[in-house]
Amino acid sequence: MAPTLTGIAPSSSVQAEERMKQIPVEEITKKEAQTSKPEEGSSFKKDDRPVKQVHKKESSKKSKQVEEVDLKDVHNRGILIQVKESSSFSPQKYEVNEEPLSEALKRHNFLLLEVEEGADYHHVLQQLNEDPAVLTADPDYISESSYVPSDPKYSGQYQYDDMNMEKAWNVTRGSSDTTVAVLDTGVYKDHEDLQGVVLPGYDFVNNDSNPNDNHGHGTHIAGLIAANFNDRGIAGLAPDTKILPVKVGNDEARFSDSDVLSGIYYAIDQGVDVINMSFGAYHKSAAEERALWKAYNEGIVLVAAASNDGIRDAAYPASYYPVISVAATERSGYPAAFSNYGTWIDLAAPGVFLTSTSYLGGYTSMSGTSFSAPLVSGLAAMIKGENPGWNPAEIEWAMEKHVETPNGSRWEEEYGYGIPDGYEVITSAAVDLNDDVSDKRESSFHLEKGQRKRENLDTPNDSDWYDFRVDHPTTVSVDVTSRSDNEDLVVAVYNRYGERQVFDGEWKGSGESFTFEASPGMYKVMVYEYYNHWSDEPYVMEVNWPDHPNKDEVVYEQEPNEKVSSATQLSYDQAAVGTFDLNDLDYYQVDFPYSGSVDVTLASGADASHIDPELTVTAYDQEGNRQTLEAAAIQQFEQDGVTYHTATIEGITRGPHYLMVENGTGEADRNENYVLSMEYNEKTFPDVTGTWAEPYVSYLSRENLMTGYPDGTFGFHDAITRAGAATMIARELDLPLKEADFPDVPSRHWGSEYIGALAEAGILSGYEDGTFHPNSTLTRAEMATLVVRAYDLTGESASSFPDVKAGSWAASYIDTLTANDVITGFPDGTYRPNQAIKRSEFAVIMAKLLSDEL
Repeated sequence: MAPTLTGIAPSSSVQAEERMKQIPVEEITKKEAQTSKPEEGSSFKKDDRPVKQVHKKESSKKSKQVEEVDLKDVHNRGILIQVKESSSFSPQKYEVNEEPLSEALKRHNFLLLEVEEGADYHHVLQQLNEDPAVLTADPDYISESSYVPSDPKYSGQYQYDDMNMEKAWNVTRGSSDTTVAVLDTGVYKDHEDLQGVVLPGYDFVNNDSNPNDNHGHGTHIAGLIAANFNDRGIAGLAPDTKILPVKVGNDEARFSDSDVLSGIYYAIDQGVDVINMSFGAYHKSAAEERALWKAYNEGIVLVAAASNDGIRDAAYPASYYPVISVAATERSGYPAAFSNYGTWIDLAAPGVFLTSTSYLGGYTSMSGTSFSAPLVSGLAAMIKGENPGWNPAEIEWAMEKHVETPNGSRWEEEYGYGIPDGYEVITSAAVDLNDDVSDKRESSFHLEKGQRKRENLDTPNDSDWYDFRVDHPTTVSVDVTSRSDNEDLVVAVYNRYGERQVFDGEWKGSGESFTFEASPGMYKVMVYEYYNHWSDEPYVMEVNWPDHPNKDEVVYEQEPNEKVSSATQLSYDQAAVGTFDLNDLDYYQVDFPYSGSVDVTLASGADASHIDPELTVTAYDQEGNRQTLEAAAIQQFEQDGVTYHTATIEGITRGPHYLMVENGTGEADRNENYVLSMEYNEKTFPDVTGTWAEPYVSYLSRENLMTGYPDGTFGFHDAITRAGAATMIARELDLPLKEADFPDVPSRHWGSEYIGALAEAGILSGYEDGTFHPNSTLTRAEMATLVVRAYDLTGESASSFPDVKAGSWAASYIDTLTANDVITGFPDGTYRPNQAIKRSEFAVIMAKLLSDEL
């Protein structure tokens, strides 16, 4: 029986990043991002995992102190919590009562708790936020519908002129295969203009399957999206589109967070294409944002109203990162006085005196951003009907690419990109991403020192990943220049340990320029836009640093530090001067870019009697393992009046090491100088040298991803074990280590924590009997499944293998690897799925995936 390999695929961003496209784990405000320095005492700060993006408006970093809550804005003193997977939570510890909650939320580990009267609401909220079993704890806030009541007099449907819809309808009127979920006060499905349009939905306010509207707000929205073309009443923007009514607002058009959250998960489960949210408030909910990210990552377009207070403040859900924020315009095309505005606005649409279906029958006219949003939702549904394969970013791009504004501007706070032109949007070609720099960390674009790269952020949610390598401690300068007036670029720099610095010192239209101190190694750089905007104007990316100093040049002329905690930094290609004092210890910290060995040379003065033969050199790696080179291991020779002591330190691994130089005789009290220099030797394997796999194995060895055996060989023809493959992938993805929970993988097993890391990330599971078989060989079929899932590979190949049965458990994964040019099969045309894969073969596959140069 083949093992089941299931779960999410970490980015590499990223990396277990989320790996939805994903919910950011840390968001940076402008105030936080002004400085280019991380927290004091560290060049980089450690993040749990690299992020795909940060939120475009403000910080959601969880504070230890909850903010003050106005209880009049909270539904029934409620707190909505989400319990972590596999955690135990007991409400009895707190002054709360558990309230009924929808099945949609229960499936996602939510609980709704009502704080008892007389109990301190804020104290309980604080306690819940600090409970280790609780993922999120938010007040069950109430949102308001975003509409402005107006004279219910029919005033024409001018919005279609503003959006050029009559011409668009000659191309399409939507598709019955496309559904818009209207999260609102329900829908009056029996209206004459909504016949055959409204699907069965659900009422989360009353917890029943009758989402009828007893307020009117939701019915008005449904008519604007999909009212029939039937020679009566009004015309909806996308009349062939289906409406899924999801009642989350009561008869006063008030929306509790718990009902809204239930509605979002319900809409996801129903497989809708668009979610319209015409309500808003000025609070954030971590649980709601997570749900919206889940919807976005499943291909659902999210649209929300900007709210109607005529202020710059960001309203939610419109201001969540994956949501299209829609402002309102008047009949003239200019901004409506009531519409909120700001850097977070994405699009605009007519929103004053829009006539639509009434929940009492007949028609009424209303104003508000509530009714601008469904025009964008309807247009998004039409695009989806014409282009089923487009994702939410591509659909949003098409609407923002083809727009009109009264003054012809490219982007403004009142309009975002402008009012979409329906005909141009519907007939738009797909955005061209053929030459786009990858938005995945593992396939970053390599930059050489001083190279200038022109690139665009081509769509909403686009990011560009670069990498570069420095080979000595230096100051790196990064310049990202941009002339786009609607882009506020942000640059995140990651070192090889996944630690990052975020640089956002400038505002729109000026790019980013900064410097940082770099140790030798590979760096990854992500460029993205703070507000999720995109631009036709390119930016230019360049990294630079000074040439490394001459190896023979003495670069340290001060006495090295005598404590390991403050060791003197030294590059492996530099030399250093030290002085032997009485019982002296000199510590150096050296960062090695690859695994291998280092020839260490100590050159003393002509009179070497004070340091020979008691001289020792000790190397410590980052785990504290040490290798001491005693006098017997040190060769001594003289040349031109200088005494040299040389030795080779074997088994150097990539990363920082400490070198301790010691004169043990206690007689060196005359301040005698020495010079320390090193020659680095990259690790090689005798059974790989000269073979077809050599460049691939060398790459993985340099990256410290595959190591050889204690005898110095690689094991070219040996089969790789399931534990070995898991270890390599977990290392490369930099997943948090976790002890494996398989009965045949004891904690003492060398691969236990790596196997546990992949299982925790959902990338693999064991056999049906619960075992993992860590020491069994990995088959070629299992390899394909593991690699495709770990790296989120996609694609279909026209080729096939005669020995891979269509529909078998591994067939689609093998096909995907073939499509990505990772495998080609054997010369006889077979794939041999049940054959064990060799270490050399696995090395080639992984190196092809991870390196752009191989």
